[in-house]
Amino acid sequence: MAEINLEELISRIKQDGVDSARQEAQRIIDAAQEQARQIQEQAREQAGQALEQARKETEQLRSNTQAELQKAYRDTVLKLKEEILEIFNRAFKQKVSQAFSVETVREMIVKIVQNWKPQAAQGVKLLLGEEDIRKLQAIIPAALKEAAVQTEIKVDRAITRGFRIGFKDEEVFYDFGDEAVAQALGEFLTPALKAVLDKAHD
Repeated sequence: MAEINLEELISRIKQDGVDSARQEAQRIIDAAQEQARQIQEQAREQAGQALEQARKETEQLRSNTQAELQKAYRDTVLKLKEEILEIFNRAFKQKVSQAFSVETVREMIVKIVQNWKPQAAQGVKLLLGEEDIRKLQAIIPAALKEAAVQTEIKVDRAITRGFRIGFKDEEVFYDFGDEAVAQALGEFLTPALKAVLDKAHD
């Protein structure tokens, strides 16, 4: 057996230990670097996901806000249209009511009765509001005297201005009250006003 130099043995052992320690250290460093790389990659991925989620939430919020603003705008426009139509109808009804002067009502009744001949010969029934009946109760029979038509006049508290008229022995009345006339005329005028408002909105 060859003689082993003690110093060489010690030197070899030291070298082996150093090499082993260096390898272990390198392994630890490599593992640490890999772990750091994975952590960084995971952090970048999570940051990207967080940014994407934030973008989606921001887009959803913008979309919701825009939808709410559009709805609020549509509701405001519709409410404004309704208010304008209400003001128009109220003013229109007032004008119609004002148009039913004593002379206008008298002329309307006379014209209707004249057009009803000879059926009107059986007599007519006339319903007037409380205010108008005081003014017309004596005027109407005199106005219809030439037509030789008997007239039965009664009060109808449901009528503000205008009148309702029918044949004496029947229960059917033709309504010429201010509300009925305003409603009938409004059926023609309101769609036209709506069209104007729609055009202004567009």
